[in-house]
Amino acid sequence: MLFIFPEENTWGFWMKNTLIPLDIIWVDENM
Repeated sequence: MLFIFPEENTWGFWMKNTLIPLDIIWVDENM
């Protein structure tokens, strides 16, 4: 999944009912 946000901010994700651990990678405009 790719989530694109309109601005830099503090965002949270809730992995409800996820049976396996997932990783989140944050990419900013400088990468």
